[in-house]
Amino acid sequence: MIVVLGIFVAAMVLLAPQRDEWLAVLQDDGKGTQVVDVLEPLLTRNPDDLRLLATLARAYGTRGEYGKAIELTLRYVALNPTDADAYAQLGDLYKQTGDRVKQMAMLRQSVEISPQPARALELSQLYRTARRADDERDLLSRFESMLTVDNGLLLRLSRLRSDNNDRQGAIGLLMRPSIISPPLGKASQAEARLLLAELLVESGQRAKAVQLGRIWVADWKDASLATRLLHIVSLQAAAGDLDDLADAVAALYPNIMLYLVKDLAGAGATSVALHLLGTWIVANPSPTPNEIAAFLSVCRELDQQNIAWQTFGTVLSRGKPKSVVMQFTKAMAANFGVGALAPFWAGLPSDFAERDPLLAALLSFHEGDLVATRHLIVTVDVSSLSKADTQLWVELLAAVMTPDDALPMLRERRDSPHVSAALLIQYARVVRSLGQTYAFLPDFMDASGAP
Repeated sequence: MIVVLGIFVAAMVLLAPQRDEWLAVLQDDGKGTQVVDVLEPLLTRNPDDLRLLATLARAYGTRGEYGKAIELTLRYVALNPTDADAYAQLGDLYKQTGDRVKQMAMLRQSVEISPQPARALELSQLYRTARRADDERDLLSRFESMLTVDNGLLLRLSRLRSDNNDRQGAIGLLMRPSIISPPLGKASQAEARLLLAELLVESGQRAKAVQLGRIWVADWKDASLATRLLHIVSLQAAAGDLDDLADAVAALYPNIMLYLVKDLAGAGATSVALHLLGTWIVANPSPTPNEIAAFLSVCRELDQQNIAWQTFGTVLSRGKPKSVVMQFTKAMAANFGVGALAPFWAGLPSDFAERDPLLAALLSFHEGDLVATRHLIVTVDVSSLSKADTQLWVELLAAVMTPDDALPMLRERRDSPHVSAALLIQYARVVRSLGQTYAFLPDFMDASGAP
């Protein structure tokens, strides 16, 4: 009681110019309840005192008595209808009560009196949640000069205008130097660029979209953004329009070209996908065996064997390193059969047979040149072959040599530290065919599985 009396006396003494500071100190000290007890009688005597109404409303709000706080603030704005902060406070109070309709109404009133971007952002988010697109678009249009890419409002207004069939209005918002010109800023700028490219293509301005896209791809240095741009634009542009943009992406990120081909083809952008597949070797002039295998796999998947053969022809005619030519030749033989290489025989390197005698032997056999086949098969280093290639060598040996001729070769290679089961089995067959006994064979042949 003594404390309350002391506060009351202090209130009477400090009632005017220093009263607000004194009440703030009391609330900071956790004496909000005492503030209410003191000010209620004062408000009864002075019901239209704006400072008393505002201070008491805040005190009730601090105590969680939102209904009383709303009542007092409504009385305040009835007496002072131009106070934007008071309407914003009402918005906060209605938010606490869960009344989103009245919260929006109070924020709208606040913004109309004093257009503060922070409050406009809050109100636009409420409109978005309530799916009031027209109200949100009108609100953000009022703040167009204040909207930025960083706070997301510029991008949001562009989408709202586009959704309202106002593409030119949306494009006009995004054609700002801060968006279209390098260097790249935050991620929001990249999103604005992607939307602008989409809108330009939809409005028939494909050339402009491609022109800007080439600049952005070089500026981004980000494969994921470049992929998204190409994907967005390719679904709208006509065939051939995007070749330059696709080439720009491929030049910067050749290692993702095959991914792009499959992604674009799967999305229906067949033209640009096949353009990238056909120029893959240009962006990847020295592919590894695995990369060549992946390229041929995509060609088969998209039923584009003609592109595979055109690319092989490019490899043979463009002075590629011999190692690349040999790797591509082996891959083509593995995918399409050695016989398919016959038309390209003249284009193979002069030392082709020396570099890959097994493949040369297979091609000679297919051409019916058994003499050359026998000569080449003898020069093969069987110990360096893969399991699959060793099997090919064994089968070719059996096809072109008699058992008498084959036996010395097999016997010589039998003792290799890494001799394959296929060679040992063939050795056993040759020995048997000659009527010789297992004395010719090492003891481990008993476990070789030879028939």
